[in-house]
Amino acid sequence: MEDFYTLFLRYLKEKNEDASIDWNKIESPSDKEVIPYSSLSSVDKETAKGLLNKLAVLKLNGKSLDQ
Repeated sequence: MEDFYTLFLRYLKEKNEDASIDWNKIESPSDKEVIPYSSLSSVDKETAKGLLNKLAVLKLNGKSLDQ
């Protein structure tokens, strides 16, 4: 959670400085980083709790500046 908080503070600071996001540097997670939902039923509860503790959901709203 501390890492998320640090990144969030950085985002707020850069937002106030009108820093832009270089969308060309944004990449989708690799197949190794994505765990298929269908395989979660075979994961024990402690492992599942550990995975959920690492879960972050980021929702971006708005329109592209390129439009």
